Amino acid sequence: MEQDTIDTALSAGRSGWQRLGAHSIRFEAPDLVFLRVVGDVSPDQLTHLFAALRRLSSRAGGVCWLIDMTHLGEMPLATRKAARWHGLDGQLHATAMFGASLLQRAMATLTIHAGRLSNRGNGHHKTRFFTSESEARAWLDGVRPTPHQLGPTE
Repeated sequence: MEQDTIDTALSAGRSGWQRLGAHSIRFEAPDLVFLRVVGDVSPDQLTHLFAALRRLSSRAGGVCWLIDMTHLGEMPLATRKAARWHGLDGQLHATAMFGASLLQRAMATLTIHAGRLSNRGNGHHKTRFFTSESEARAWLDGVRPTPHQLGPTE
C-alpha cells in the first residue's frame, strides 16, 4: 500500500472513493473519514492508515471516523498489536463502527482499551458500535464538536 495513495484519499479537496488494497476510503468535509473494510487488515495497512489519519487530523483539528466493518475478514494478532501501539486517541473526536459481528466488536473493544492503557491516558475519543450506517452517522452528528468547542482556527 502506497503512502501517497492514502494521503490522496484523505486530502480535503478530494472526493470519491479511493482504493487501499481491498479496502476503500474517502474524506467527507469538514472532518469525516469513511473507511470500508473488505477482507483482512494487515499491520502495514493499519500503520500507514493511522499515520495518514494523524496528518489529516493535524490539518483539520481532529477528525471523526466512520468504519464499515460489514465485510471485515481477519484482524490478526499482529494487526491488533499495531492498533494498540499506534492508537489514535488525541487525533479523533469520535469513531462510529457499524456492521461488525459480536466477535469483531469484542476484539475491537479489547484492542481499543488496551491501546488506551498503553498510551497512558492521552485523551479518549468516543467510540460506539451500530447496526447501520445511518445510526452511526446520526450519532457522529450528535457528538461532533462545534467550531466554538474547537476554539480559534488561527
